[in-house]
Amino acid sequence: MKHNINLEQRKSELRKKMEEAVRAAEGHGGASVYKAAVFDYDGTVVDSMKMWSSVPSRFARRLGVEAEPGFDEEIKYLSLEESAQRFREYGAVGSDEEIIEQIMEMVMESYQYELQLKPGVRNVLEDLYTHNIRMCVASQTPSRMIQAANRRLGLDRYFEAVYSCGEWETQKREPDIYYLAADHLGALPQETFVFEDMVYAVKTAADAGFYVVGIYDESSEEDRETIEQNSRIYLRNYAEWFRTEFY
Repeated sequence: MKHNINLEQRKSELRKKMEEAVRAAEGHGGASVYKAAVFDYDGTVVDSMKMWSSVPSRFARRLGVEAEPGFDEEIKYLSLEESAQRFREYGAVGSDEEIIEQIMEMVMESYQYELQLKPGVRNVLEDLYTHNIRMCVASQTPSRMIQAANRRLGLDRYFEAVYSCGEWETQKREPDIYYLAADHLGALPQETFVFEDMVYAVKTAADAGFYVVGIYDESSEEDRETIEQNSRIYLRNYAEWFRTEFY
């Protein structure tokens, strides 16, 4: 993605604007009207965390080799270069970047053809849409993958844009991706729901003044209590959304 202005300057100016807005709202009880919703994608919109956790063994299988026990867990803690070298031991050919690109193309196929929505999420998206809540995605997954899944799953009507951390040179331990998404939707943090399933992302969004909706996912079970404590509301399933009153 090419940006017409200095990216760091853009993020800095937006951070200042959003932080000032949150401070100004603190003395007035927060937002009385919610205008926008920012959704994480993996584990929040689509049921994809098991797919991601099995990528190493699936790629080894594509190379014609059955991965040794514990291979998926091992790869989680390796650098890009170390991961590529381990895949060479299974028969992968090419530079580090070429091997990783082969893996990402395999993952892309999951978004294009396989991944399914988390149960009940479409009902929540439709509810927000009918109440004129503008929505977009903020994710660490490349936008092309998310856009492919959105087209197949019929989600384009809900999400106005996709913000990918890598494409904006940020990550979810900083609030910039949420600020960018909210600004696109014409909303301030205190006017914006953030739906998240990962503990560090929940903390980041909450600390930045967003109304965090914690989402249960099996992959973050060990962090469930902390996620719940740092969320304004916590949904064990999307049906629970309809027990709340925001409109």
